Amino acid sequence: MTTVPSQALSEALEGHIGLMRDLIEVTQQEYAQIIAFEHRELSVSTEKKLSLLSQIEANEVAIGELLCLSAEKLGMELEKPTASQVAEALSGALGEKIAGQVTSLRSLTESFRELQAVCQLHAHRGLTVIRSYSALLRGHDPDRFQSTDSYTSRGRVRRESIPSKTVLRNA
Repeated sequence: MTTVPSQALSEALEGHIGLMRDLIEVTQQEYAQIIAFEHRELSVSTEKKLSLLSQIEANEVAIGELLCLSAEKLGMELEKPTASQVAEALSGALGEKIAGQVTSLRSLTESFRELQAVCQLHAHRGLTVIRSYSALLRGHDPDRFQSTDSYTSRGRVRRESIPSKTVLRNA
């Protein structure tokens, strides 16, 4: 049985797949910018990513409504139906198409999670490099002192001049 809400659901899922692909593309650009320490480009990518995430969020709300409509039209008595459940209840090409879209979305979501984890790892690595370099400029041994050593006991930033040995060594 093919229903109008189910066709709209399929179209919405297709749009969601496109948004997820765009999000992954922007995250890949972000990853390259993190590694290259390109902070200006990184801020542009972050803005694009935030815009895509808000679009994805709005699309998820619409998909949720279409899932409820489709389930109701198919006679399913579920409070929060999933796209997989609706795909199983549909017969024919539309059910298969929605099942394929669900598989694509799961795959894209997992790819995005993995890419985010790698981005976070490299961002943390970059932050560690910058903190170590900063500690060297202040005359600290970055392996011996942690980043908390640059604060006073009252939580204020420790105001230390750069030791002359460090200036001569780096000049």
